[in-house]
Amino acid sequence: MNYVYSDPNPIPLDRHHLHNVRRAFLHLNNARLELAKESLGEAQRLFLDILPALIHFNHPMLPGYVTRSTPSGVYGFSMANEEQMNQLRKLTRSFNPSTYRDNKQEQTDILALYSMGSMGTIAQNSKSDIDIWLCYRPNLSYREQELLSEKCKRICAWAKNLDIDATIFLMDHLNFCAQTQLSFSKEASGSTQHYLLLDEFYRTIIHLAGQLPIWLFVRPEQEHSYEAIAKAIQEQRLLPENQDVDFGNIDSIPASEFISSAIWQLYKAIESPYKSILKLLVLEIYCHQYPDLPLLSNHFKSHLHDVDKNKMVNLWDVDPYLLNYYFIEEYLLSTKQTPRLEFIRRCFYFKLDQPLTDNDKQSRKLSIIGEMARSWGWDNDFISHLDNHRSWSLKDTLDERRRIINELNNSYQQIMNFFRNQKGQIQVPNREMNILGRKLHAAFAKKTGKIDWVNPVISNNITEPEITIRKQANSDLWAAVDCNDKAIASKATPLELITWLHCNQVMIAATRLLFNNQQTDTRLYYSLRRFITSLIPLPLTIAKHNDFEKGCQLKKLLFFVDYRPDKFQLTDTITDRVNLLSLTCDIDVLTINSWNEIICTHKQGPLLESMIAIFIGIFKRETNHFNPDILFNYPERNIQQTIRSFFAPLFKRVIEFFKQCPRGRYITHINNRYLLIHLGDQGSDIQWLSTERELKKILLSPMPYYSPVYMDMETMAYHPLAIF
Repeated sequence: MNYVYSDPNPIPLDRHHLHNVRRAFLHLNNARLELAKESLGEAQRLFLDILPALIHFNHPMLPGYVTRSTPSGVYGFSMANEEQMNQLRKLTRSFNPSTYRDNKQEQTDILALYSMGSMGTIAQNSKSDIDIWLCYRPNLSYREQELLSEKCKRICAWAKNLDIDATIFLMDHLNFCAQTQLSFSKEASGSTQHYLLLDEFYRTIIHLAGQLPIWLFVRPEQEHSYEAIAKAIQEQRLLPENQDVDFGNIDSIPASEFISSAIWQLYKAIESPYKSILKLLVLEIYCHQYPDLPLLSNHFKSHLHDVDKNKMVNLWDVDPYLLNYYFIEEYLLSTKQTPRLEFIRRCFYFKLDQPLTDNDKQSRKLSIIGEMARSWGWDNDFISHLDNHRSWSLKDTLDERRRIINELNNSYQQIMNFFRNQKGQIQVPNREMNILGRKLHAAFAKKTGKIDWVNPVISNNITEPEITIRKQANSDLWAAVDCNDKAIASKATPLELITWLHCNQVMIAATRLLFNNQQTDTRLYYSLRRFITSLIPLPLTIAKHNDFEKGCQLKKLLFFVDYRPDKFQLTDTITDRVNLLSLTCDIDVLTINSWNEIICTHKQGPLLESMIAIFIGIFKRETNHFNPDILFNYPERNIQQTIRSFFAPLFKRVIEFFKQCPRGRYITHINNRYLLIHLGDQGSDIQWLSTERELKKILLSPMPYYSPVYMDMETMAYHPLAIF
């Protein structure tokens, strides 16, 4: 029996117990690996089998090779069997792993390889990605780290050819303990979730090669003395390995991580709502029981330490996703939240993505899922309905989306209540929280006229063969109904309605479009549909991660100008600029920014004045670089050309002036009148002045601040005032 003497109360370290824990973990690890391979095709299993060898060897003919000086050599590596050697030989005949030697082969640059996440769990399916942690020697130079990173990128690119979505994260375990390891990216939440990430890693780990994490061997009840025990285990050589990788323990989790993780999961919910909802529930439970955290990773480790030499850990007793579900179920039952539990069961079933209907495949996974579904009281019809969710109608899809949003809001409110109860003690890194906040804002913030994305993952096809557009009775809203006269959606304007139908792929090119159940009078709507379809390609995508590192910038400013047929009879005289600019119009504007937000606005009034007012409103909101593409659309080609030839150059000149002089005054001469545009501290102003005298009076009036004046040289080049 060995002891940790540095502790006031010496802790016994039993070599035999540690060996039992190691043996139990390796047995469980092998079971997880076998389960992982059951869900993979032959080519995918090849990747998992030979990944350690690809990292270990540095041969020009193997996938991932960069240079001769690329770090290589995995601690304790040896080819597992003849089959793996044959698999490597298939990649290149010039490479023989049994005879290959490298000048650096005696050096071990790679300490360990692990996978984490859904691999080897009940939640793994054919779509699951593979996240790998590659732990390298801490004293690698920056150049060596770059070479190793490039090698991993090339291996992941090669894996794409095998239909595998793999990501390899380079880890320095010493830097990770110091919380300086992970950077914030689209794949990782950075330092905002250090301990929560570690909690997930420890309970989902699959050891692929190299050293084991020392965390496994410290009893859960001894986490308070973690450092002393870990040091003693290594110094006293109580395990076969010379040393073990140490990512640190999780004695406590800072409250700030729960807030940043909640925001991160809300963002991830855009593409993976069911997975995010389950993770948010775990966060909610952690917050509910804070600071006495019932960590799931410690629950997993308890099973390892409870074994004796004659027993092994049951694979399903420590399955991370089953542990998650039963953890959530116990909490919701104890807090009497049965309706939430019913929806959480749907989320869990959808996350597993293992349909029970008409599935002839027999597996341990399906057997367990089937038993759970029956225990929840689900009948075959309900299971069949869930299994067919990819074919759900628009109504079913919208109903499901409402459930998802309600649950996301519920969890987020619970966590924010926890945040408020901490009385300002929570500190979160500003830069990372700013990025997360921007992503959350772009995905879920409600704005008038904003096009919401209703069907990212629920149904594969909500397209309607026929849609009728009509004005709602006793309302200013415009509605879209299907061929059975059932409501699809209602919006403030036809532009917003058609944009929503297009962006959510409810309306496609083959969709028959009617207006008030008639095929006549649809010219404007077909024109609008062509306009929107050409400018917003599908499918919609989430903005790139680096777009959120700065404030949103306007990318496109699209004007749809349409006279009102009931008020104006179309004649050739409308091409005259005087008539055109004074024409009362409906003006719809569609903006697209760098965060891929699409927003529709509407204004009615005289054409020129209304468009200038819309422009000023948008310009005042844009605090960043304002240089959008400005496009105009009008049903009549001759009128459209008149608008484009006049407004596009005018707006370009106005934009350039106000970008340089945001407090300035812009003057142009139109239709024998002067138009003065002013963006100042006291608000925006548009004035029509009938005479030169009125203009001089305005210009001679005192201003509370410096306000430069610019005369439009296109319309006032020879005007007497222009010389000033």
